[in-house]
Amino acid sequence: PAPAPAPAPVPPPTADEAARFLMQSTFGPTEAEIARVQALGFSAWIDEQFAKPQKLHRTYWDAQNKAIKAANPNSSAGSREVLDSFYQQALKGEDQLRQRVAFALSEIFVVSMVADGLGGDKGQGVAGYLDMLGRNAFGNYRTLIEDVSRHPMMGIYLSHLRNAKEEPAK
Repeated sequence: PAPAPAPAPVPPPTADEAARFLMQSTFGPTEAEIARVQALGFSAWIDEQFAKPQKLHRTYWDAQNKAIKAANPNSSAGSREVLDSFYQQALKGEDQLRQRVAFALSEIFVVSMVADGLGGDKGQGVAGYLDMLGRNAFGNYRTLIEDVSRHPMMGIYLSHLRNAKEEPAK
């Protein structure tokens, strides 16, 4: 039998196709990133994103906490610094695909900074939780579930703290 013909080369994406792809895989396309996807193609762009190092929310939070404490020893960083880090990475981060996937995971495996026990004094833990989601963004689902279920912030969020005592009569 004759060998199978080689697959036809995939044409580079158009600017519209690249923009649509980036709308789904990042927090929004830029002209430079559209051109990059057109030059690399979808698959190579994804491979490049997989190889980019993760920028940690916890590192940002710790630096902000140190600066705040230097200015006022009675103050500390909180949820605001977690949000600042998130928006900086979402808007300007190099690892856009990881950030987008981690954001999606945060909407599935939810912890809240407004719930009791997770407020401003737990910002460091929430930053670490977001980092854990980012670390698992491209990984194994079983590992993700284990890391989510064992993370201290999920433990606090799902705690029985302040639950009403059982009343057998009711």
